[in-house]
Amino acid sequence: MKKVLSLLFVVLSAIGIANAQTPDSLNFFPAHAGDVRQYRSAFTGDITMTQYFDKDSTDQYGNKYVWQRGSDGIYKIDALNNVYGQSSPTDTIDRVLLYKLDADTGTVWTYMKTPWDSILFKVVGIFPGSVFGKPVTVKKIEETRYAQPEIGPFWMGNRYLATGFGFVQWDIEPSDVYVLSAAIINGVHYGTVVSVTNESAFPKTYDVLTNYPNPFNPSTVVSYQLSVNNYVTLKIIDLLGREIATLVNEAKQAGSYTVRWNAQGMPSGVYFAVMQTKSKIITHKLLLTK
Repeated sequence: MKKVLSLLFVVLSAIGIANAQTPDSLNFFPAHAGDVRQYRSAFTGDITMTQYFDKDSTDQYGNKYVWQRGSDGIYKIDALNNVYGQSSPTDTIDRVLLYKLDADTGTVWTYMKTPWDSILFKVVGIFPGSVFGKPVTVKKIEETRYAQPEIGPFWMGNRYLATGFGFVQWDIEPSDVYVLSAAIINGVHYGTVVSVTNESAFPKTYDVLTNYPNPFNPSTVVSYQLSVNNYVTLKIIDLLGREIATLVNEAKQAGSYTVRWNAQGMPSGVYFAVMQTKSKIITHKLLLTK
């Protein structure tokens, strides 16, 4: 646990330092057959994800593909240093643009776009840092979701890429931070990779719960996103744990949804939206002001 937190603080300690000179862009996403990256929660110390690269190949156009174990997904790195997440080398429908490795501060791109919303990534800083005691350059990428017009934009998290290591940290709204705790990169070992029963790679999407506006009066739109098909309950509770309202209680397909909560007649204060699926519970704080 101490190692995880120390890594987190070392990487983030450099925020606010003037942008460093950008190194070779591909160093921000090293990817080789045999590479392993393991991540822990900065809050609990528990292993949250383990990513294995089983094989890699390069096509006639210079596009590199890296396959992930235990997942139908691959990474595609094209000749322009763009990194895509997709299901196969020929997938152009469901793929997402994860990273523009040569992007400077201020560069924005569309990670995902659907008829009802979109997620934009933006480089908000490039600065020196340290990972496993090695000096690195860190690229901070902010994720913002632009949902239906009545919701507007809201922050979803930050991702951090580090030269020589790739994806080292993920700040996830509303309540967790995943940090690189061990890795094997191009045959070099950093920390100790722990064997786990259910290895998992990063999902293409992840569960999200938020609301807008916040603070609000008297109503707010609660927005949630499901990475897989699931049975969902979404309830509002107060500070004493009393159930105030049930907004959702049904099976849902993977995707993005919104539901409005009208708090007319409720006293000002803090409330919690609690979303429960078969595998997890996510809590988000709401502030009603009058």
